[in-house]
Amino acid sequence: MQGAPTADEKKLRAAAVEPTVAYVVNRLDNNVAVVNAGVDRVLARIPVGRGPRDLAVSPDNTLVYVANRTGNSVSVIDTTTRKVTATVAVGTSP
Repeated sequence: MQGAPTADEKKLRAAAVEPTVAYVVNRLDNNVAVVNAGVDRVLARIPVGRGPRDLAVSPDNTLVYVANRTGNSVSVIDTTTRKVTATVAVGTSP
């Protein structure tokens, strides 16, 4: 990323997979934080590709898909193990 972040880049990107557990993109640190919102505690930090931007959760809440904008890939996180199970090259700026 060059220069100061834009207003869009400052937005928080998160998704809940359980009532009190959320996955939050940390764009500048190239990871996703697993946060227990019930006790305001980070449970894990999961390394993903370069420039994670957005994420989505599978309908059954077992997988989190992270779009890595500058890495041109999507990281797949298993919500049980809290580990990346695959990184898929998808082209420019997913």
